[in-house]
Amino acid sequence: KLKGTVNFRRIGIHLFIDDENRMWRYYPDVSLTGDAKGTPVEYSFENVISCEIVENGSTQTTVKKKGIGRAVVGGALFGGIGAIVGATTGSSQVTEKPTVNSLWLTVGLTGAEETQLTIPLIKAATPTNSIIYKTLRKNAEDMMIEFQKMIGELELITDKDNSSKPAFSEAD
Repeated sequence: KLKGTVNFRRIGIHLFIDDENRMWRYYPDVSLTGDAKGTPVEYSFENVISCEIVENGSTQTTVKKKGIGRAVVGGALFGGIGAIVGATTGSSQVTEKPTVNSLWLTVGLTGAEETQLTIPLIKAATPTNSIIYKTLRKNAEDMMIEFQKMIGELELITDKDNSSKPAFSEAD
């Protein structure tokens, strides 16, 4: 357990939330085993004004040529020219895998030094059918839900404060 995280519950690999004190911590450094480390950045629920998941996807294309065997046979029978002809006559197989090149959460802030915090989750091409992608995408969605709760609570508090008395009455 990290020092000072007694009241905090962990969401994903970067985020710790203290509901009782209405605080949250972001640990920018994570070890290879998924342990949060380093100095956290701490904010209040009231600092959160927006949140979005940003994903940059692409398609990874792999082309496999089946001409190597034909090149060997062509080269053995007809020399260098036969090898070239044999290689080019082979069929090719195209495989496409949807990948994500980057995945991060952007948190809009108010009343803090920064106006925006970016929480990176994926920084390199990752197949969308991999366990890594699925786990980190779920982490992003779980964190997004928590930030939406913080924003919703703030809106409820603000609405309560603004609805105390009407600006005028019918008697006026």
